[in-house]
Amino acid sequence: PTLVRMKGVIRRTDQPGAWAVQAASGQLSPLVALPPRADDDRIAGRLVFITAGPVDAVVAEMAAVLEGVTREGAIRWH
Repeated sequence: PTLVRMKGVIRRTDQPGAWAVQAASGQLSPLVALPPRADDDRIAGRLVFITAGPVDAVVAEMAAVLEGVTREGAIRWH
């Protein structure tokens, strides 16, 4: 498949708080620090990959690579 866009929220190990990350057209935008939120769920991060074409193989490969370092059910695709 072709990666069209990636976006999400991550937590860095070298900086506190959450950071917005996004990429499109092969370009990764600079990380942006997000303001603190009272309802912060402290999830390590969330990434969304928007692709063109079938993604079954990519999802299976990501699941295999991340097995053991993510919580159960962390990888979902729609």
